[in-house]
Formats: sequence, structure tokens, C-alpha cells
Amino acid sequence: EFRRDIHVIEPFEIPAEWRRWRGLDFGYTAPACCLWFAIDLERTVYVYRELYVTELPASGFAAKIVELSAGEQISYTLADPATFAKHGHEGESIEVTMRKNGVPLMKANNDRIAGKNIVHEYLKPFQDVSGETRTRLKIFASCTNLIRTLPELVYDKHKPEDVDTRGEDHAYDALRYGLM
Repeated sequence: EFRRDIHVIEPFEIPAEWRRWRGLDFGYTAPACCLWFAIDLERTVYVYRELYVTELPASGFAAKIVELSAGEQISYTLADPATFAKHGHEGESIEVTMRKNGVPLMKANNDRIAGKNIVHEYLKPFQDVSGETRTRLKIFASCTNLIRTLPELVYDKHKPEDVDTRGEDHAYDALRYGLM
């Protein structure tokens, strides 16, 4: 359903009264992606910023998120539940590291099939009362990695209701977490 002509818009200043939140998919060798979301009074969701990086530890990723969010009121940040797993005998989880560095996380709903259905619902075009084609999801043109990777996703041959996770699905996962 992704169509650049109806889903991608030029950036504008998000009104202060719109609720804002973030969704993120952490990776080190694989890309880490954080997306910033806002919702308007008509319940249209806007993805207005992205951070897409590799080889940045959780502390550095959190610091960059804090820097990019300066002056904003962010309600919460949703992350893959795997982010909460403790690594090693004495290591701390990515969630603890992120929290210590200014980005408290909440566990996202990781139901991949339900999440994919929600993404479809937000992408689905509809006609408003004036006959104009609209969508419940708008993506700022500055979110280049989400725009680049979203149309490249393919269905999993063995699980046709899911995307193939061997593809570049990091921005999609952050989108899915944010929309769930």
C-alpha cells in the first residue's frame, strides 16, 4: 500500500499540542532505528524524524536520541522486548543502558502478524468526505531510510502473513512498534 505520492510529505513544524512518542529497533552491526511519531487532532499519525545508524553502542544511541529530542515532550518510547533481555552474567540489558542515558523504554507489542495488520491499516488509502484520497500515516520526506526500505520489504515465503526478516526491516520494525 505504500505510495510515495500519498504517504510522503514535506516536513513542517509539529504543533506543540500534538502527542509525540518514539518507536525503536536496536542493532549494533545491523542498523538501529528510532522513529519519532506525532498524532494530529484527526488521528493521522506522522513519522517526523528518524535516526538510522550502525556500530553505535546503546549509550551512544540513547545520547543521540536525547540530542534529537531536545525541547520536545515525548510521551514514551516503545522498543523490541528483546531490548530488555540481560546479556551475559554481569552485563546489563540494552534497556537499562538506554534508561541510564536518558531514554526510558517500554516493551512494545511484538506480535508480528498483528503489527503487520496495523501497518496495513495505517497505510491503506481511503476517500474522505470531499473525495480526496487520504491515509492515516504520513511520513516526512526527511525519513529517507523508512521511505527507502518500506517498499523493498517482501513477504516471508514460509510465513506469508509476515515480512521476510532477512530483509532490511529495522525501520519497519520501529514503525510497527510505534503504530502498535
